[in-house]
Amino acid sequence: MNIPTALTPFRRSRTTWLGYAMLGYHTLLQALISAIVPFLRAELNLNYARAGSYMSANAAGMMLAGLIGDRLTRRFGRKRSLWGAAAATVLGLGLLLLGRAEWITLLGAFACGLFGSTTMVVVQILMADEHDEHAPIALSEANVASGIGSFLSPLLASGAVALGLGWRAAPGAALILLALVALVFGSATFPPAKSGAKNPRGHLPGSFWLMWGVLFLSVAVEWSVIFWSADFMEKIGGVPRTASVLLLSVYFGASILGRFATSRLVRRFPPLQLLLAQLLVSAVGILLVWLVPLTLVRILGLAVCGLSVGTLFPLGVAQAVGAAEPQNASLASARATLAAGAAIFTAPLVMGWAADFTGIRAAYGLTLILLAAALALSVAAFRKA
Repeated sequence: MNIPTALTPFRRSRTTWLGYAMLGYHTLLQALISAIVPFLRAELNLNYARAGSYMSANAAGMMLAGLIGDRLTRRFGRKRSLWGAAAATVLGLGLLLLGRAEWITLLGAFACGLFGSTTMVVVQILMADEHDEHAPIALSEANVASGIGSFLSPLLASGAVALGLGWRAAPGAALILLALVALVFGSATFPPAKSGAKNPRGHLPGSFWLMWGVLFLSVAVEWSVIFWSADFMEKIGGVPRTASVLLLSVYFGASILGRFATSRLVRRFPPLQLLLAQLLVSAVGILLVWLVPLTLVRILGLAVCGLSVGTLFPLGVAQAVGAAEPQNASLASARATLAAGAAIFTAPLVMGWAADFTGIRAAYGLTLILLAAALALSVAAFRKA
């Protein structure tokens, strides 16, 4: 995707701000699942693999959204698809809030993944349609809002417990946030589609599928770090459970800063070059968490991971959607969501199985192998470009 020129300034419309808010809400739902799992694991007496199935259930919904999201937007339009999916997330949050059995809360995680990810598909299409050559900037800024949503999730969960309300108050707070978004942006108008959304059988080039692989691997790293860092800090670092969940806010706070910086850097450098650099920085952050037996250094490692790992998906999406023809932006957005969902479905669960057999320390190191594979694919994509 080309770097925007100074002759066409980037402008944010009311619909742009709606997209930012909805992407933040979507990521809040995702991160909320990982934030409440340590409490669910204790409450329901779950082992690592069964605890990992919550993120897999959420990701299964995300994968389904990646398969059908572009069809939904063609059939019902982007506005009805966005608000309809957002309203349906209430079902998933309600199951998490009220469920007392494992299967009910798993169903809630699935519903949050399906309907929340459908909103992400629509937002990515909107950014590509509305901002054309400025789409990398819009997507990067939207993922700053996404980082804010992730940052709020562990604060909601640990804060609810600290206040004596119980972790189930966190899904209730998410419902309130959604109501506020609807109140402020419900009247936003959607511009006419520019991406030829009526073409249902588009073709995605080989360069897109290289980036699809990078998206899969980088999201696998991101959500392995998000999902298992609290357990790693508790079991290996000796940090109390509530404090270890709260420490995730270090990662998410740094992710906000990293995504904000990336939204500025992408105005000057191609997304693929930035992606290569951030993959290398990500490896440094994970090594600090994994190998250095000092709590403060591990916290620093989480911050480095946030600054770098948290930017891999938005950079990859910008490159992947940009690799597709404009008329296939809807399909590219949906398939990018499928890559993220497939990664979230497999990575925490496989890491959970590995932790059950080898221990959480050895399992955590698998993220470095995933980063190496993502770097190899990124180099191939860079050479092809």
